[in-house]
Amino acid sequence: MVTPESVQSGIEAGLECESVEVIGDGQHFQALVVSGAFAGRNRVQRHQMVYATLGERMSGKTCAGTLVTGLGKDGRPRSTYLYHVVDNEWSMREYGSQAVVWQTAINPVIALELLASGVWKGVGVLGPEAFPARPFLDKLAEYGSPHGVRELEP
Repeated sequence: MVTPESVQSGIEAGLECESVEVIGDGQHFQALVVSGAFAGRNRVQRHQMVYATLGERMSGKTCAGTLVTGLGKDGRPRSTYLYHVVDNEWSMREYGSQAVVWQTAINPVIALELLASGVWKGVGVLGPEAFPARPFLDKLAEYGSPHGVRELEP
């Protein structure tokens, strides 16, 4: 099991720090890291520096999803949860990035690939909902992250 102490020692081993304080319950952690290495870096870059010290130590799967509620095509209330699950050890081995980073990065990669290949077409500024979902979901599975859909009670 991952402990606050093991997270703290991982951060300290990979990043020169003035101080590190970690609290957590074995699954979720909060770290306060003070490091001169953060100078001139924005918040995202600082987070990336800390995550880089922990990536290979993290195991398990991360579920990224979205809950969409509204009216279905039939006009009746609908609630749908669309998600994909990625194993951290797999994403570290295959891409050198934690699952949560991979899950964030893969979406625009697939969208750009579909646009460049002409599978998705459009004029003007369009959001992802303007395009057919099936090619995106198929490509997501092709990249190693199959999706799931759950219809929930609205």
